[in-house]
Amino acid sequence: MNSQPSDKSSERTFRLSENIDRRLLKYDIEKLKDSLNKFSQKTLEKAGISEAELFVADIGLCLGCNKDANELINKLMTQGHNLTTYSYIGIFGIYSKTVYHHLFTRIYSNKYDIIYDRYTLDTAIWCELDMRSYKIICTNYNDEIKKFTLYDPPQSYLFSEDIKKSTLDILFDILDPRELTNKDNQDIKILARVSRYLKKQREENPKISIKESEFKYNDNVFDIYMFWYRSPRPKL
Repeated sequence: MNSQPSDKSSERTFRLSENIDRRLLKYDIEKLKDSLNKFSQKTLEKAGISEAELFVADIGLCLGCNKDANELINKLMTQGHNLTTYSYIGIFGIYSKTVYHHLFTRIYSNKYDIIYDRYTLDTAIWCELDMRSYKIICTNYNDEIKKFTLYDPPQSYLFSEDIKKSTLDILFDILDPRELTNKDNQDIKILARVSRYLKKQREENPKISIKESEFKYNDNVFDIYMFWYRSPRPKL
């Protein structure tokens, strides 16, 4: 995943919600885990691989990059609608304003290294959401290189939107709602890396860390790291 931005014009100070609902947060974390669990299982099934060690998903989102949705939200606000009060309209608007920058996953398996006489993690499958066709296309590096389509539209659209929504829901649980609306000429970039260790056992008490611009979660099977920042919207 790309390193955090160093550009001084990027703004990374956010207000957290005054009352974070931990139960809701855990529920939304489970939704994201479930979506990516299905993704990894489907990938292994279609590739014909029975065992793997690690699944990693990199998710890049841009809140505010959907110009058409921005115009709709701005119109509602100029007509006197408070989108933080009308939560359904506000959340729906945020979903529609958010577009993917990238979505790609890797599955790693153990491979014997004859030179060093040890097993190392090796990329077995790489998948990526194609932004033009909206297909999820994978490359199987196991034995010989083969490409296959994991999902075609509309299934790929629905599946990727589910991942997007689950990621945003975690952000909604953490931040003050005012941070997500009415930010003139600024987009919010959201980057997440989710790792799933396929052969580990889940811990009963996950570790959760929440800061102004980052979120961490670890239950020994899933490791989630998210961070977000504001970036000036490019002038057209």
